[in-house]
Amino acid sequence: MEASVLPIQSPQLLHRSVQGVVAILRNNLPWLTHPYGVVETVVDEQDRKVRYPAIYRQDSTKYYQTALPNEKTMSALSFFEKNGESRIVWDAGSPQLMGSWRHPVNLAVWCNLPKIDNRGYDFSGELAADVLRVLRLYQIPFDTLDLRIERVFERYALKEKKLLFYPFAGFKIPLVLTERYDACATPFQRRDPSVEYLQASAYDQFLSTI
Repeated sequence: MEASVLPIQSPQLLHRSVQGVVAILRNNLPWLTHPYGVVETVVDEQDRKVRYPAIYRQDSTKYYQTALPNEKTMSALSFFEKNGESRIVWDAGSPQLMGSWRHPVNLAVWCNLPKIDNRGYDFSGELAADVLRVLRLYQIPFDTLDLRIERVFERYALKEKKLLFYPFAGFKIPLVLTERYDACATPFQRRDPSVEYLQASAYDQFLSTI
């Protein structure tokens, strides 16, 4: 992972589930050099037709780190896309106190085959099977796999179209990540006491003045 992209310090909900899977991929797939978390779609300021996946840098700046492929520096990258709204499934007989979240995501993987292993042929199927092996090992369910590299970046408009052709490869795996609902979550706490915000009573007073 790029040094400028730090893990979220206190991930919750979707980010907590994804960050756990990112750690699993990083620790079990040595060829996957750039495993990213959840990306957002960013529009290029210079060319509004160009859209690309990006991830917040988590270093107190407002800037995003792109999650674009780089043939010079990357062997492989992965990222997660949101694939719908998160839903909670309540346990039978539970009055909305116990249940599990369901977070639908896409795991997208791009590979620079010669940098991984210079075999002279397309072995992307073996890499996809390796990812599925790890998911199965950690009991992360899946039921479909798309080996079409154009599907990896179908939400975006890339400038370098050559990165979608051999010797590059890619695949996408839809997943539904689950986690238990925490009915005893602690209230949000500010970490920076210098940041000021209006308390509820002060806010009501403010509204009465406008």
